[in-house]
Amino acid sequence: MQMTASRIVKDLTLMACGAFSCAMIAAAPAVAQSADQERTDQVIAEVGGEKLYRSDFEDAFQGLPPETQQMGQETLYPRILESLIQQLVVIQTGLEQGLQDDPEIQKRMELVEAQLVRDLYLRRAVEAKIEEKDLQAAYDAWLEQNPPKEEVKARHILVETEEEARNIIKMVTDGQEFAELAKKYSKGPSASQGGDLGFFDRGSMVKPFADVAFALQPNQFSADPVKTKFGWHVILVEERRKGDSPSFEQLRPSLGRYVGEQMARQIAAELTAKSDVQRFDLSGKPMAAPATQ
Repeated sequence: MQMTASRIVKDLTLMACGAFSCAMIAAAPAVAQSADQERTDQVIAEVGGEKLYRSDFEDAFQGLPPETQQMGQETLYPRILESLIQQLVVIQTGLEQGLQDDPEIQKRMELVEAQLVRDLYLRRAVEAKIEEKDLQAAYDAWLEQNPPKEEVKARHILVETEEEARNIIKMVTDGQEFAELAKKYSKGPSASQGGDLGFFDRGSMVKPFADVAFALQPNQFSADPVKTKFGWHVILVEERRKGDSPSFEQLRPSLGRYVGEQMARQIAAELTAKSDVQRFDLSGKPMAAPATQ
């Protein structure tokens, strides 16, 4: 059955410039429908006797980067529609000229077919092999390698000079309320919240600040000013805790990809080990298979 231009356009990456900054609009890689299958969704254009449907637009929209999708379907619709139309016109023109039979196309089709055969074989082999226990084992290993990070909840007062910071330390030592002093003296964006920084881990702050904050115990404040590139800080730690690790369900998609990739490599290696393979170095001399990892 000959492929029509409208079916081809669903599997192409579409270019749209202007508002997209020449970003690529990728149509969803849905399996092309047979020519005799009726599509019942709304027709959005007819080009040379072939129809484009609302689902074609939605596939293209879903292929956009999330930040572009934020512009909304109604805003992007005219540009995406025009891009779909232009792609279809170009494809129709190429088909009319018989480019589908061009040797270059045939060579590329053979390569695409080989890649699809490889990917489909490995996907089905992995799907037949992968089990829930494999994902759980990968999750346990991830937790072991990524233990929960320690977090502190702190407030700070940011000022421009060391002298100001030392004066504030004296006021805190004398019993004045830290949060009220932050509202009055701090130059930082958290001043209106009494210097409240919430919970953070060590890597979220610049090193001099983090080193002091994580050395303090709850309800302790820094005895000396802390200098960073932002200025001079007085730090009060209110709480310490261990951060929460992502749940198994939260990591399931990435665990599936990771385990699947590992299994696919293993399956390919096992098939290769069973096959009749001769290896030669760049000078044409026989060479041994690489050591099994």
